[in-house]
Amino acid sequence: MQQKEIKLGSLVIWNPGFSNKDENPWSDWVGIVVREIPGTDEVKVVHWNVQEKGGNVVRTSNPKRDLRLAYEV
Repeated sequence: MQQKEIKLGSLVIWNPGFSNKDENPWSDWVGIVVREIPGTDEVKVVHWNVQEKGGNVVRTSNPKRDLRLAYEV
């Protein structure tokens, strides 16, 4: 089976290894990768749709290791 890769257009969640929602208050955020920055950390620029902020969009840059594909969770 082929391994799925986080790439431009992927739906992701932020998950740097926290075990519960108290440690990861952003676990409900779902974002889309809008830009990739090459380098050691393979940084991804993500637009997050934040429901608790009235549906506002938040943009962050995160290393690939802190992101998971949304459908794998």
